[in-house]
Amino acid sequence: MGLVALCLVAGCAGRPTPTPTPEPTPTSPPPSPVPRLLPTATPQPLSPVPSAKMPGVVVPAGAKLVTFTPAAEDGAAQAEYFIADLDADDARDWFRKHMVEAGWTQPEELDGALLFAHRTELSAQSARQGYRRSALLLFESQADGVSVVINAESGD
Repeated sequence: MGLVALCLVAGCAGRPTPTPTPEPTPTSPPPSPVPRLLPTATPQPLSPVPSAKMPGVVVPAGAKLVTFTPAAEDGAAQAEYFIADLDADDARDWFRKHMVEAGWTQPEELDGALLFAHRTELSAQSARQGYRRSALLLFESQADGVSVVINAESGD
């Protein structure tokens, strides 16, 4: 019997002895890369942004365009903006700082209005005389903000 038992254990019948297969362990699939969206920078309401209607002029990002009149040939365009939660004095201070950063000279004050001249651009209307482009800003406080009217000459 020793030989028969040995054949059974060693697989003498020509068949391999089955080896038990381990139970599969549950595994989670590998993580798939998920594209991450970077947060878009939302400009702060008082961040300077270029005016969509008046090249070279900056306005606060939170300013709402109320009216716009395009420039007549060799004339000035006019835009009225409303800026919420700001008074006329703060608006004047904002434009003093940011218009200068955008290439305009320090303004001349005229009864609460600000008159800027562009440092490099000539006026389309008066380029022959060598006059620089100008922008006149008028401020009016309202109950919930300030209205700013900008008259800006076209550049040459």
